[in-house]
Amino acid sequence: MLFEFTAEPTGKAYRTLLQMCLETNDRFELTSYNDCKDIYTTRYHQVMAALAPDLINSKAGHANALNTMGGWHTLVLYRYQANSVTGRVLKRATTSLYDWGRYASDKLPDDLTFYQAGVPTLMVLGHEEYACMRTQTKKDRKRLLAIPGLELAPREDWLDD
Repeated sequence: MLFEFTAEPTGKAYRTLLQMCLETNDRFELTSYNDCKDIYTTRYHQVMAALAPDLINSKAGHANALNTMGGWHTLVLYRYQANSVTGRVLKRATTSLYDWGRYASDKLPDDLTFYQAGVPTLMVLGHEEYACMRTQTKKDRKRLLAIPGLELAPREDWLDD
């Protein structure tokens, strides 16, 4: 089932959501947009360097889980192992889910997306202030809905489990 976030997860809700994703997913991905190179600053480079040991691969393209660029822009997808080390980096980098792509003076990488066996679960478009979460099991759905402070709306057209 797919849930859309109706308010940005911040603080403890953000950290608890990330912990759930780290425990239930095997990898995550961050996006770098080639036309944004000038706005990626020190914070961006610090996060990417801290995650580098757990990089699975990187790939240039025109689309990620939520964003199809249609050939107008190019991007690079960076895929990482989801584990306790990368989790600490994600939790320390910010306390706000939409910071992963939000336009800011000290910008982070874009479009945080977690994957479980190749299926995207948590998908974020920070610059659009949009995120959604796909749960694949009833256990995951119950766990997501039990996170204090999350504001979610189910998408009835995504009843796939």
